[in-house]
Amino acid sequence: MEGLSTGVPLFLLASLVPAVAAAADDTPVSTGWTVDSGERVEVEAPPPGAEAPDRSAATGEGAGDEPPAEASGEGVDDGFHLDLHGYYRARTHVIGNLMYVLDMDPDGRTETLEYVTQRLRLQPEIGYGEWVTLHVTVDALDNVVWGDNAGLSSTALFAGEPSQTGLEGSEMPFVYVRHAWLETNVKFGVLRVGRMPSDWGLGILSNGGEGFDDDFGDNWHGDTYDRILFATKPISIVRALMGEDPGDTPLILVASWDKLVEDFQKLDSRTGEPVNPRDAYDSGWLARDDDDVDEWTVAAVWHQDDLDWLGPRDSLQAGVYYVFREQPSTSSEIHIFDAYLKLRLWDFFLEGELDAIRGSTKALALGEEDPPGSGLYMLRDADVLGWLVRLGWQRWMFTVKLESGYASGDSDPNDATFSNMALNPDVNVGLLMYEELLAQRTRDHWADQEGLWSKGGVYNSYFFMVTGIVEPLEDLQFTLGILTAWADQACDVAFQGINCSPDDRHPNIGLELDASARYRFWDRRVMAVVEGGWLHPNDETLSLDAFGLGGTDMWTIQTRLAFVF
Repeated sequence: MEGLSTGVPLFLLASLVPAVAAAADDTPVSTGWTVDSGERVEVEAPPPGAEAPDRSAATGEGAGDEPPAEASGEGVDDGFHLDLHGYYRARTHVIGNLMYVLDMDPDGRTETLEYVTQRLRLQPEIGYGEWVTLHVTVDALDNVVWGDNAGLSSTALFAGEPSQTGLEGSEMPFVYVRHAWLETNVKFGVLRVGRMPSDWGLGILSNGGEGFDDDFGDNWHGDTYDRILFATKPISIVRALMGEDPGDTPLILVASWDKLVEDFQKLDSRTGEPVNPRDAYDSGWLARDDDDVDEWTVAAVWHQDDLDWLGPRDSLQAGVYYVFREQPSTSSEIHIFDAYLKLRLWDFFLEGELDAIRGSTKALALGEEDPPGSGLYMLRDADVLGWLVRLGWQRWMFTVKLESGYASGDSDPNDATFSNMALNPDVNVGLLMYEELLAQRTRDHWADQEGLWSKGGVYNSYFFMVTGIVEPLEDLQFTLGILTAWADQACDVAFQGINCSPDDRHPNIGLELDASARYRFWDRRVMAVVEGGWLHPNDETLSLDAFGLGGTDMWTIQTRLAFVF
């Protein structure tokens, strides 16, 4: 079979499933989980009716968006038990003056969008005692747009039955099993096997897309891998082997293997149909292994909630990981390095993550095939860098955050070095600049090369954002954010595209103002959110004057109603 020539870099999906704490003796490990911003960590579930944990104290993010956790399998020593979690979310979007600048429409235009999306997520957990649990994630109506958008009725005026049309315009399955993995406690750690979410650090590279943990917007994507993972606590093991109490030590080691591709089959990005369909009677498609994409990961995490340096809520999380990914048929060898830190001291918190991607590949479908008809392209070196830093203060009802980040750009994606990669789109920064404007412009230009779309992630730029949060009542929250950004590589097609000089140095992209009001009720199970944003783009940086769009400001009003269970 041909190599991975989809225009999707082998390294676009970096990986690491969350670190899983494990005891070193025969004591079973709790399988109750909660979503902590940026990383899944093991926690003891509070009793029914207990106050929801204040995640913002450790992370500085959207205070208290999760309902109180229920006890999972409380009092069950053996036998089967079932827990069900999930949510239903409906979100309305009104976006004014979205600027379309397509290669096939050089005049450009602005449009006002009005649409509604939804998602039903069911997450059953079937366990036997406290030793083994089957986790499943089922999505229905997954980000489906309301209405009949597939012509199910012969005339739109008389449409009644809604279609399953997603945001990209293609039809979605009615029900989609996103995850299914087995988690079992073994003597020296925790073993996971199956198709599972992948989440790490602040989520700029690998993000599970769970929960409602962003100041603005929602999670739309989420990373998923077919994986075998083992996690253990080495200090506890050594103590146990020495005959001492193993205790609950904060160091966790993780190793995993992912099967990313067994045999590549390219799909048309618009129709979803195979470009190179397999022969239904050819079982040999499983035989060759040079086109397989395999990935190996090792990681270390330090997670200490009882730091108690300056106050009782002091905590420290830090982690490093290394990923090696390869595909022999495309001469691809990719190395991914990542480190993150989350520190809480008294009323202050500091969070940061840095990732770097290096290596080489012939899989990037940019330019002509080399040689023609081979499915291979110029050998390109990867030189990708991204980072995110948050510094904040939280006391009483007030939270203030200073946030900055970077995603490397590429002024010439057709040369021998590739460095253009957006941060993960489930790290939401504002409502318009990244989520709408640059997402639309990268999609318009790259068209069928979906791997180069930003999809709402921070793209080819430095940004700086100030966010203030006030929670006057326990379940009422107001948020205000100011965002500005500067281009990394000004000659990128999503920015100037024309009249561009390589000497341009980091021009400003624009100024954005966002605000939201959130209210939680019915035991914090129902969340109502109203959000609004205004963006003044830089006409020169985005070449808006050349397309007749200069002086046009974007705006949006969005709402979300969600039931979390």
